[in-house]
Amino acid sequence: MKYYVYQLTDPRTGRPFYVGKGKNRRAWWHVETARKGRSTGNRAKETRIADIHAAGLEVTVEITEWFDSEAGNPFLRKMGT
Repeated sequence: MKYYVYQLTDPRTGRPFYVGKGKNRRAWWHVETARKGRSTGNRAKETRIADIHAAGLEVTVEITEWFDSEAGNPFLRKMGT
């Protein structure tokens, strides 16, 4: 399976704060990029990740679904991609 839907979860609340689609290391890119102090293009997400790290915690990255192709992913169709 090549493509997936993922969520970033705040360990302080146990609630997801970002849901996305990706392949390869995309799900972890947000956390890695924010940790390096670079922009991810989403300031609210960057702030949440920084706050989690400042509390001495790590963002939980969870792959929720896998797909063989983007066309087979209903989440992507719902997003209009």
